[in-house]
Amino acid sequence: MISRTRALAVLALLAGWAVLSLAGAAPALAHAELVGTDPADGSRLQAAPSQVTVSFSENVSLDPGFLKVVDSKGEQVSNGPVNHPGGQGSKVSVALRSGLPDGSYLVSYRIVSTDSHPIGGSFSFVVGNGPLVAGTGVVTGGTTDRLVGDVFTVARWIAFAGIVLIGGLAFVVLCWPAGRTDRRARRLVWFGWGATAAGAVLGLLLEGPYAAGTGLADAVDLSLLRTTLGSTYGRMLCARLVLLGVLAVLAVRLLREVDEQPEKTRARDEDLAAICGLGVLATYGGVGHAAAGSQPTL
Repeated sequence: MISRTRALAVLALLAGWAVLSLAGAAPALAHAELVGTDPADGSRLQAAPSQVTVSFSENVSLDPGFLKVVDSKGEQVSNGPVNHPGGQGSKVSVALRSGLPDGSYLVSYRIVSTDSHPIGGSFSFVVGNGPLVAGTGVVTGGTTDRLVGDVFTVARWIAFAGIVLIGGLAFVVLCWPAGRTDRRARRLVWFGWGATAAGAVLGLLLEGPYAAGTGLADAVDLSLLRTTLGSTYGRMLCARLVLLGVLAVLAVRLLREVDEQPEKTRARDEDLAAICGLGVLATYGGVGHAAAGSQPTL
């Protein structure tokens, strides 16, 4: 007989899965947005500024993106590394070479919002007299590769579908003990586990080229993978894979005949499975817009 405490824990897990399935089906409402630039887009200055600053509506990551400034001939005039204090602020700036002549300058940027989505754009300004060259699109560097974006979207949906199916383990434990040995129920649980794990692995491999705007072949680029592993998104996916590994061991034990294990051992495994399941759910929320909105800006 399942104790009241464990029953409540499993019910909370089921409720979390229900909320997640609804949240996952809804489109994202917003990503980081450009809220200001210094100099302002289209401004005409008497003297060249010492740096260019771009401000966003939420914290952003620069890796593997960029912030570059070029003159009307396409020559880069930004100088030195991009300044992004702490690597988690909402402002990104880059110094300019001293003694820039009069003329038009184009600024292009590509950053990654906290929820792992890349944002790119450009703007322009003029120093002294001369025509303003409009900044349209990303001047330096491309947009997200379409194939990478499509595969990444499929990977996300696989991960959402998988976690919903894993919720069947909680249903079997709480409501259908006989289902522990039902082949169809077991197949669904393991299919869900595999889909969730596959979605996480694909997310780790694809986030780098997705953010950098490169092709699918760069999914195995070690430098991009290291960048992903150092991000909040990458750490959450790694935590998800670890928790899924523990959950797999527990699922093997739980999907047996009820009388094959002592009640105390089975109760412990059920509690641990509930904790791991909630932890897996937390990794989904940890890379979404709620996580982005909860971080302080600089």
